[in-house]
Amino acid sequence: MAVSVAAAVTAAAPSASAEAARLAGPSVVTPNTCGGLNSEFTGSVLPDAPFKGDLTVVIDNVTFKYTLTITPTAANGNTVNVNALLPSGEEVSTTSSFILDVNNLGKGSIRFQSPTGSGRSTDVSCTGLVNRSRVTKITGKMTDPTITNHTIGDFTVSRPAI
Repeated sequence: MAVSVAAAVTAAAPSASAEAARLAGPSVVTPNTCGGLNSEFTGSVLPDAPFKGDLTVVIDNVTFKYTLTITPTAANGNTVNVNALLPSGEEVSTTSSFILDVNNLGKGSIRFQSPTGSGRSTDVSCTGLVNRSRVTKITGKMTDPTITNHTIGDFTVSRPAI
């Protein structure tokens, strides 16, 4: 079977859109596996339930434990209220935006302001029958909530699965 040279050249030449895609590099779609969207921390219709747990800080071999609550302030937003209960009974809190980072496996992590510094998640867990990518547990690092200490402690907060 004979093929004309013009037909062979036309068949071998990529289209403009194919050439643009080739130059752009491989297309990578990151799946959302757990916490890859702001709404999976804050809720999609109404603000979601708060995360509740503890922050543990060790200073000079003395362990301090604080009750910690991280509360979404608006659905589909990126704002949380971080509240810590000090041993004196005083509550300290701050409301700020969080920054959502998503890794190449689709798992989210957040960075946020704390009452005296900052906090960040080191891991998130998602469980539930209805929404398997909704965050139900956050573990991470956060600055001690007292004004006199800037030591970083470990926190774990959770909320019920739905």
